[in-house]
Amino acid sequence: MLRLLFIVFCVFTSWASMATEVRFCYEDKHAPPFIHGAGQAVPSANPGVTIQVVQELDEHVKEVSFTYTRKPWSRCLHELENGKVDAVVASHRASREGQMAYPKHSDGTIAQQYAINRISTCLLKSKTSKASLNLNTEIELAVPRGYAIRESMPKHFSIFETDSLEHAIALVENELLDATIGLCQIGNMPITLSPPFNHLEAVFPPLETSFGFVAFSKLFYQQHPELSWKVWRASQLIDLDTLYSEYLRSQPSQTDKQ
Repeated sequence: MLRLLFIVFCVFTSWASMATEVRFCYEDKHAPPFIHGAGQAVPSANPGVTIQVVQELDEHVKEVSFTYTRKPWSRCLHELENGKVDAVVASHRASREGQMAYPKHSDGTIAQQYAINRISTCLLKSKTSKASLNLNTEIELAVPRGYAIRESMPKHFSIFETDSLEHAIALVENELLDATIGLCQIGNMPITLSPPFNHLEAVFPPLETSFGFVAFSKLFYQQHPELSWKVWRASQLIDLDTLYSEYLRSQPSQTDKQ
């Protein structure tokens, strides 16, 4: 019996060692429902729905083994470009084509069926602000460094780049700037803003709706194109709508404590 267990252990160890490591980087900020908890630690439970999806992809594709690291978003992008990490979850932007590999059709267009989320971003203003904002008015907007959505902002928006999400939120809460940007809708479901956004309110309609993909570094994709496609195709094995709905329903509602 012990001999059999030893053989099984050796086979499992051999298989695990053959799996290709995917060094996955994601932001070290609390950004519910996608990312839960702040700092470099990866929560063992309730990590956020984006991380849960990536973990399920890891389970579906036995030929890869994801390892997780948390850093500021701009650092994740920098290390992806330099080959120090292999993958992130990101929306498609023309400016990212040089550093990220996305699933594409043979004609070069993005294969949206392999997206792992569809999210809408809104202007977020202070709850105490009396200003009436809409997409046609001139707005002073705080945008954290590294957020690519600034590329698609209307020309009449004045963009102020901040060093952190917290700084952007503080500028808006104190009404030093008109608004920042943040998640307001997943699929067709508006969400309740939770900390650190709970002193802000969303301005509808959304600024933008984007699709998020597991995006690989150019180097990883060049070395492992078949594995990359296995991960992308595995996204269709996950019932994303149900997963997001259940995740949102399971989260306690947030109340403004001040």
